[in-house]
Parts: sequence; structure tokens; C-alpha cells
Amino acid sequence: MRSRFRLCDRFCISDAIASVLVMRSLLYCLCDHFCIAYAIASVLLMRSLLYCLCDRFCIAYAITFVLLMRSLLYCLCDRFCIAYAIASVLVMLNPNTKSV
Repeated sequence: MRSRFRLCDRFCISDAIASVLVMRSLLYCLCDHFCIAYAIASVLLMRSLLYCLCDRFCIAYAITFVLLMRSLLYCLCDRFCIAYAIASVLVMLNPNTKSV
């Protein structure tokens, strides 16, 4: 990794998440949105522990960016699924938020 402890820029974060998810989807056929949401949650939870990325707006932006990129590649363009995935991850990241 380039600068291990300075990856706090939203574009770098979304690019890293997109790279991981595209690699995982090619290797393990993760084209189901529940698996995608789980993969995004796993990546963001790991990154938030390492880099203190606990700002919900940055997280939502990164997830949206990844899902939009995936929708272009894998036809995952259903807005309700995107909203559900974002809400699921945000609830996991912040237990104080209301459930989906």
C-alpha cells in the first residue's frame, strides 16, 4: 500500500474498495447484492478500525461510488438494492442508527 496510515481521502478509499470488490467478484462470483453488501461492510469495518474512518457521510459516499461502478459493470442498477446495501452497512457501522 502506498501510504499505509494516510489513506483518508474519499477518492482513495472508494478506489481501494472498488478494486477489492471487483477482484472478489471476478474470483468468487459475488454478484448477489447481499454478498456485495457484506463484502463492502467487511472492507469498511476493517478500514475504519485501521484508519478511523467513522464518518458516515464519507462511508455512504464510498459505498455509493462502488455500487455505481458495479452497476455499470454488472448491471446492478436497482436503486432500492443500493439504498438497502448502504443502510445495512451504516447500521452495522453505527449501532445507534435505526435498523433498516
